[in-house]
Amino acid sequence: ACDESGRHMPKPNPHLCFLYENTTIIQQPVRHENLTATFVSQAKSFIMENKGNPFFLYVPFAHCHVNMFSSAQFTNSSLRGIYGDNVRELNWGAGEILDLLRQENLDEKTLVFFTSDNGPHIELCLEGGSNGLLTGGKSQTWEGGIRMPAIAWWPGTIG
Repeated sequence: ACDESGRHMPKPNPHLCFLYENTTIIQQPVRHENLTATFVSQAKSFIMENKGNPFFLYVPFAHCHVNMFSSAQFTNSSLRGIYGDNVRELNWGAGEILDLLRQENLDEKTLVFFTSDNGPHIELCLEGGSNGLLTGGKSQTWEGGIRMPAIAWWPGTIG
């Protein structure tokens, strides 16, 4: 409903595409060109404001899902096309947050749990990711649709 690329739908539906901060709409329609940077900036601000106390931060990156998008900095930067560009921008965003945790000496006090959405969007062929040797993809109950990679990171606690 929010695809700006024109690949999957003629134009986005602005009535369905909005970004909230708490109870306030801050973008309508959502502009993908700055979405990841917005998430990263908000996450870093939250960390800095709460670094003296225990906190829970949930950062739901919108990458590697339909619709595929990346900011200008990452567009056409990967040999894996649109999907690879998404992964590279997602990697940058997660790295920015981890770097801040290290800089603020919060890394050994912080459990980071990174997980993915269910499977590739196989209807988009290579643009939607790869399920490798597994059968199925997103929204299917085959193994390729329900296996989710996950990484737990907590220096000094999880080795």
